[in-house]
Amino acid sequence: MPVQSVTDILLTHWHNDHSAGTAELKAISNCTIYCQNEEAPYFEKKPNSKIRQLAEYIPERGILVLFKGLLGEVVPRNVKIDQLLSDGDTILNDFIVLESPGHTPGHISFYDKKSGTLFAGDALAVIQQKLRLMAGVVTPDKPASITSILKLFKDRDINIICPGHREPLIENTKPEIARFIRYIQEMKRWPLLG
Repeated sequence: MPVQSVTDILLTHWHNDHSAGTAELKAISNCTIYCQNEEAPYFEKKPNSKIRQLAEYIPERGILVLFKGLLGEVVPRNVKIDQLLSDGDTILNDFIVLESPGHTPGHISFYDKKSGTLFAGDALAVIQQKLRLMAGVVTPDKPASITSILKLFKDRDINIICPGHREPLIENTKPEIARFIRYIQEMKRWPLLG
């Protein structure tokens, strides 16, 4: 699919490992950009801090892209947000917006009710077909994260979970969700690596 045919970009949050190419894609395709209200300022502010300027010299390869993504508090190039989203909005006919703070205050996930697919961004992780929490160091609001995860699963017929990193959960999804809910309800402290 050529880049020019991109019509919509749904941003889960502002971190650069999820959004750094948005300005370029919009310039090429004139697509519609969606994000949650609280995240919009991170896309629209001009990067002017010394830390943000330092990020421009870090290559976007391997593990360095994660480090670069967390430097500063804005994306490297301003992005004009076309549509601000709130919890419960339905966009593009089938996608339900689910506010899922924890990783960032304005993090959102998307549930495609037609296919039963949850696009979770960095609200959670999937490693070897097992649901996991994101690492503690990148989850500043852990109580909000737990609340968000439970909300994402509540009363939804989920067949596939696409996290922001690694592979999707496509096998035994419902039993794995049940196991994960029990796990987070019983856990005593946040595991170091999620």
